Amino acid sequence: MLCHLNYKIDKDYWKNIFFENIEKGRWHWGVKRRKELHWYQLFVPDNSPLKPLFKDIEDQLGISGMNTYPRFSYHFPNIKVGHHLDEDKGVKIQFNLLDTTPTIHIKHKPYPYDSALIDVGHNEHGIEKDNNSRLVLQFFLRHSWDEVYDRLNRKGLIDEKKTLLINPSYKTYRPPHINDWCWPENNTFHSLSIQTTYQCNMKCANCYLGDMLNNPKFTNVDMIKFEEAISRLPKRCDIRFIGAEPTMNENLFDLIKIVRRYKHKPSLLTNGLKLFKEQYVIDLKKSGLNFLGLSMNGGLDDEVYKRFDNGKYAKAKMKALENCIKHKIVPHINVIVDPTNIHILKPLLDYIIMLCKKYNRTPGKTFPIMMRIKSVGKMGNYLDTYTYNINELINIAKENFGDFEPIFEVQGYKEKYTCVFNFKTEIGTLYGKATDWSIDDDGLPDSGSKRRGILTDEYKIEPFFEYYGGIDETQSPRLEQ
Repeated sequence: MLCHLNYKIDKDYWKNIFFENIEKGRWHWGVKRRKELHWYQLFVPDNSPLKPLFKDIEDQLGISGMNTYPRFSYHFPNIKVGHHLDEDKGVKIQFNLLDTTPTIHIKHKPYPYDSALIDVGHNEHGIEKDNNSRLVLQFFLRHSWDEVYDRLNRKGLIDEKKTLLINPSYKTYRPPHINDWCWPENNTFHSLSIQTTYQCNMKCANCYLGDMLNNPKFTNVDMIKFEEAISRLPKRCDIRFIGAEPTMNENLFDLIKIVRRYKHKPSLLTNGLKLFKEQYVIDLKKSGLNFLGLSMNGGLDDEVYKRFDNGKYAKAKMKALENCIKHKIVPHINVIVDPTNIHILKPLLDYIIMLCKKYNRTPGKTFPIMMRIKSVGKMGNYLDTYTYNINELINIAKENFGDFEPIFEVQGYKEKYTCVFNFKTEIGTLYGKATDWSIDDDGLPDSGSKRRGILTDEYKIEPFFEYYGGIDETQSPRLEQ
């Protein structure tokens, strides 16, 4: 929904404000990813020395006292911004500051505007390429459409004539209930991740959380709200406790028990450092955990861990893997691969086989150990290195594990960038998975997944990477060489 406004902004004044303070701005996070200068932003938070300059315009618009978060947005010519929803389901008031007329595309329909109120939180929108640059002053309001519309309307700022031409029913508009499916009782995802904590005891080069990591702004999952959400899920799900590092949450055992209580299947994605202690693994098993994913990017090689995970972790992770196999917690061994660490795969597989012989574990349906290789996903913090595509990952797996037939279906869901397979070893059949984390034009890996969801910090359900892609702290990457 877009409503034209009849407010006439002083374009020269605000354009000068932008250019006189341009050094206070920043390049959009996508500049580093795309390696082109295409989008520059100047944010004006409440503590900015520029914020008092906005008092008069906010008074005139009737939005004083609201969470307005003004910002300038400068787009270079011929850039494209893919369709997306803005975070926090907010709305924007936008003013064009140049002589040319910008166009926003809402649900792939073009809307030229000079000043407008736009529901960017409930309607997918984007920018298509054109020959003009654009400079826009925006107020991003974390308030409902009705509240902002009413304030503008009371000031007589809704341009009825122009808005009727594009949206005849705008007066009765209500934001689409796109979030109805987000409530736990309407969940359709087979696998739900739980952000157990944002704390971590490692500093891995690859971490999609970016600046969310160890950030006190983001708190541990609330057990009461978590149980309330889990109790409302309509059918049995795989519940994956993730982090940062989920074992940093002292309530992890109780969280696992809650999942079991409601007949769901718990699993854990861990760096394994706490699993070095055998008693911790025993306690995980007693709480009801039978499966986990163990990150082993360096395999048995400390020098590789130094590059991928910024530390010597081979001994701790090898012991963690042994404790899991000893106490019948099925490990899925996860390895992020780039051209520097392919050599660790065969020795790692040999070590797994040795442990299975030692503890009399037969891989297969009753003890489905999995080797999973993944490419580098360039979201959050990541190694500045080559990202393998799915076909290259399949070839790497065949070279190191033996021949197999890849299956592009996981848990009944058709997949494009993930395949599963099984391969023969001297002790039985091992399972494998390859996942291509290449990002799309919106900077997201695995976008549009129908299988992979997350319980958000608001205890709703959203697609996994789309949720994190909308959080500012994941969009300021730290590149490791």
